[in-house]
Amino acid sequence: AYLGLCKKRGAGNVSSGDNIGRFSFTGFDGVNFLEAASINCFVDGVVNTQNDMPGSLVFSTTADGASSPTERMRINNLGDVGVGTTAPTYYGGNFRTLEVAGSAGNDGGIFSTVSADNAVKAYFYTESTSDTATIGTVTNHPFLFRTNTGERMRIDSLGRVGIGESSPAANVEVTHGTGAGTLLLNNASGSKTDGALNIAVK
Repeated sequence: AYLGLCKKRGAGNVSSGDNIGRFSFTGFDGVNFLEAASINCFVDGVVNTQNDMPGSLVFSTTADGASSPTERMRINNLGDVGVGTTAPTYYGGNFRTLEVAGSAGNDGGIFSTVSADNAVKAYFYTESTSDTATIGTVTNHPFLFRTNTGERMRIDSLGRVGIGESSPAANVEVTHGTGAGTLLLNNASGSKTDGALNIAVK
């Protein structure tokens, strides 16, 4: 069984921007029924031919103190997702986008809380006032970089950097792994021998 919402324009096809389905969630405030949230489906592009029906889903909620919903998230016909923006950026090709924008349309970020007691918190956000992008931890925990599931570098809660080292004892600590050396500085031409500095601890 399924529930289908259908729409057409008389004998003609629907057009870009047409709302073709809506779910509304309302509650009684003591005087009136007011909408707390809604999910809408729109035609998201030109319907050129038969078997062509681009669509988007729009999720809206009503803020505290308000009486009508505001759009919070949109999934467009490409599968790009916008949170706080009605037009998530399309980068071309097979790229898919999750774009998070702040209430002013400038600042936005992703905040992650891990563990049952909310002990570990991390974020990635952009800030328009300083034109910066920030990534890191909010709590007293290290920030790790991994490739192929293995830890390669970390910044501990004191700001010390460990490369190949999970417990750095200095501002920067590099632990020897495999290869010619632990630290290799190339010259301007990219040569690893002529004018290069190779520091290895055996």
